[in-house]
Amino acid sequence: MRNVAFVVLVGAVVALNGCGGSSSGGTAGAGGATGKGGAAGGSAGSTGSAGSTGSAGSTGSAGSTGSAGTAGKAGAGGSAGTAGKAGAGGGAAGSGGHGGGSAGAAGSGVAGAGGGTACGDATGLGSGATCNTVAASGACVTSTLSTGAMPTPAGGAFVAGTYNLVSQTDYGAADAGFSSQTGRQTVVLSNVTATSFTLDQIQTSGSIVARTEGTVSVSGMIATFARTCPPPKDAGTDSGNSAQFTATSSSITLFQQNNGLVEVSVYAKTL
Repeated sequence: MRNVAFVVLVGAVVALNGCGGSSSGGTAGAGGATGKGGAAGGSAGSTGSAGSTGSAGSTGSAGSTGSAGTAGKAGAGGSAGTAGKAGAGGGAAGSGGHGGGSAGAAGSGVAGAGGGTACGDATGLGSGATCNTVAASGACVTSTLSTGAMPTPAGGAFVAGTYNLVSQTDYGAADAGFSSQTGRQTVVLSNVTATSFTLDQIQTSGSIVARTEGTVSVSGMIATFARTCPPPKDAGTDSGNSAQFTATSSSITLFQQNNGLVEVSVYAKTL
């Protein structure tokens, strides 16, 4: 009985040793030793257990997604057009920018001094820049000399409004020392009564712009201008004088002495 118990114990030991860590099958158990004095041979040893199945390999990670390409830059805008010259219209439009940029905007023209295109070729300093904001909007007029019969002043009633010089004629002898002048004149009459009115005036010739403001008193067929702007230290081109006149609802004609001649200036009402 003691030998049989040993054989069983050995079989148990063999069975435990059969559990390998590898993935191969366990080794078959050895046969039990023949029992001494037993009627039959010892029992066969137990078959070893199969080895554990190896674990599957890890699944590879997916590749990272590529970054999107950078967007192309917009074309640069075109350069702005150059500014227009004095008295002219706007400058030409700027050229288009590279790479699809928008064309530059057209340059703005700058109006000539005093309004309108250049008239006359006089040079020098102007006066009365702050006296008024009247624009010289009339025609460019060149004075002429006449040896014919001069019109006669007729007086009349002054009417408020804006008047542009349309003609200027000097009457007298051909050798009286006439000197032709070219320019523009615009006058504005306001606060008109039977005996006075306010006069704002602008005269332009070449690069010279002269502005005056004052009060005109009326007596019979004589109008006398008293300047209030510019101040005495900046006398301007018209410091105050008297003239005979003819006034209608649409025009004013002034008769003034000018170096031995009589200068007749006609102004047409526009507003």
